[in-house]
Amino acid sequence: LSWCHPKYGNYLASCSSDNTIKIWKIQPPLLFDCVYTFTKHTDIVTKCEFAPYQYGAILLATGLDDNISIHSLDLYTNQWTGEIHKKIHNKGVVSFSWAPALPPLNFQFDFGDQNDNSNIQTSYLPMRIVTCGGDGIIKIITIRSKEQICIEQEISAYCQSGPIDISWLNYVGYTENCIALCCSDKTVKILNSEDGNSFELSSVIQLDEDCSKVSWSNNGTYLGVTLRNNKVKIFHESIDNQWEELEKINKNNEEILGYQNSQEG
Repeated sequence: LSWCHPKYGNYLASCSSDNTIKIWKIQPPLLFDCVYTFTKHTDIVTKCEFAPYQYGAILLATGLDDNISIHSLDLYTNQWTGEIHKKIHNKGVVSFSWAPALPPLNFQFDFGDQNDNSNIQTSYLPMRIVTCGGDGIIKIITIRSKEQICIEQEISAYCQSGPIDISWLNYVGYTENCIALCCSDKTVKILNSEDGNSFELSSVIQLDEDCSKVSWSNNGTYLGVTLRNNKVKIFHESIDNQWEELEKINKNNEEILGYQNSQEG
């Protein structure tokens, strides 16, 4: 499921193992009216998610038929239309994630006159996604329009064990792009890029259990990993660029604080 940004209307998108994508318009008090059905996928639709609202009312979906589909709302007619793009991956498109619309924050530029905001960058980045497929390949894709996409980069060296889920960091205060990749070998791999195009492996988080999903917090500080043993682990990057489990960090802090309190007592 994925909610559309409310500025475009009260829409909810769903995808299913019946190979369809549906968009529902919510009518008060709680009536779900199906206003759009897309049936051009030929296998299970694995994920659907609306784009960052800055780009408009745009929905993207991936399927095990190796394809992705892009859907958009015409604000004049209130009609949804979709296009399918074939053979993005082999062995199915497992998951995808939208890149943020805004560029990473750079603390180095000169703010100048605080009353003059003309020198602060407000333009949006090109619309991009990162996908992972059953073929073990990660792809950075630029979406130029609903009908035209361009594969910018393919990465195959870091997910040969089989990708499960992928998430692009929603940076706030970060100066580079970051992607988390959840793999079937009980690892989460962190890929970084300064320019947003050339991603390289920077860290590997080793887990004790199989994982099924990765998700960044809204401000990009914490990484959540869903495990198949009904647990969720939260990780945080330390000053020396090591990913630490939040539970262990809190435990260490409690021990330090407890020691300090006993000394003060």
